[in-house]
Amino acid sequence: MLELYGYWRSQAAYRVRIAMSLKGLEWREHLVDLLKGEQFAGAVAEHNPHHAVPVLIDGSASGRPGAGPDAPRILTQSLAIIDYLDDLHPNPPLLPVDAYERAKVRAFSLIAIADSHPLVVPRVRKRLAEQLKASPADVTAWNNHWQTLASAAMEKTLAERTRQTPFCFGDEPGLADMTAKMAKALDLPQVKVHVYEIPAVNGLAAYRSQTMRLDNNASTFELQSQVTGLSYPRRAKK
Repeated sequence: MLELYGYWRSQAAYRVRIAMSLKGLEWREHLVDLLKGEQFAGAVAEHNPHHAVPVLIDGSASGRPGAGPDAPRILTQSLAIIDYLDDLHPNPPLLPVDAYERAKVRAFSLIAIADSHPLVVPRVRKRLAEQLKASPADVTAWNNHWQTLASAAMEKTLAERTRQTPFCFGDEPGLADMTAKMAKALDLPQVKVHVYEIPAVNGLAAYRSQTMRLDNNASTFELQSQVTGLSYPRRAKK
């Protein structure tokens, strides 16, 4: 059985959930509240020295090298987890077969995974507020800056494709669609990106949502509930 430790509005955990859902895998989820510091105790602290989600425990696989044949496999980092799942469960594939096309998909996906998302996670926002005395408005402006740059880069990349496809880089959803979906689906108070200004990402997200049986007009917690079947906290409206 796969066990996932994630935060309900974590982009990284969201990507892993979509990958497992697309592959028809079953998993048990443990919700970790990052804002309450729950990542500094329990399974996340035990298995991830960086105290971050997602953490995936594969109890159905043979053990890690030197850990015994019955020990579960512990994985961290969304991209590494998705690669692992794609290798073990190759259908449907999340990356193209062609080496060049695979590199293009990875480069596109890393715009969010490596360039923008790490700059807006809770620990960065907390550091901005505590060390630099950034106000809530300052933190929102910081997050909006990096997310807007990422969305614009995605938009330009998609516009330059030699073949326009229903999904980011093909006829079926894959790794790139998981990251672009987050650019459209985010419903977070600390990120205010005007997604209507990025028509390619916006349009593809609508098509992907329909094909992946997700409501494109749903907020983040509703989308995650559709993917996982779990009930996620609803943010109180002001």
